Amino acid sequence: MPGFRFVIPWLCLLGLLLPVVSVALAEDPPTTKQQATPAKLEIGLTVIVAGTGDAYIDPRIRDTAAKLAALFPYTRYERKSLILETKTLGEAFRVRLPGNREFLATAQAKTEKDQFKLLVEIPALLKTELRLSDGGQVILGGPTVQDGVLVLVLSAQSLPMMKSATPSTAKEARP
Repeated sequence: MPGFRFVIPWLCLLGLLLPVVSVALAEDPPTTKQQATPAKLEIGLTVIVAGTGDAYIDPRIRDTAAKLAALFPYTRYERKSLILETKTLGEAFRVRLPGNREFLATAQAKTEKDQFKLLVEIPALLKTELRLSDGGQVILGGPTVQDGVLVLVLSAQSLPMMKSATPSTAKEARP
């Protein structure tokens, strides 16, 4: 059976390719609507100045006070600002920080584990990639400023898809 020798390599090759093809076919291709409407999310940054001295916790950050006390050796925590912006994936979130620094965060993708992949940067000081759960937050100890140390609380949350595209919106709350 000389022809049978030629069939066996092809069957082996087919056996190797079949799992790859079946995985590719099992994934749903994005619909036209999904391609036309990029994912929107709300990115938030709470800017806190921490320091030593008389114990004080700004009442506007009481919900994160226990986490702050567990992470940092400071006794004073004052919220300087809270910035919330609606962004699409790939769009930069920029905030001017005390001490003439800039904070940048860009949501690059949303993973299958419902996490945002964020590129976070404070130029000349920090550049890293984070994975942040949808609705979660991460606390970063930052650089020193005149009256203490910056503590940054970064959050990200998905927003429901809208039928019409709207430009980025920004909300800022100051003390």
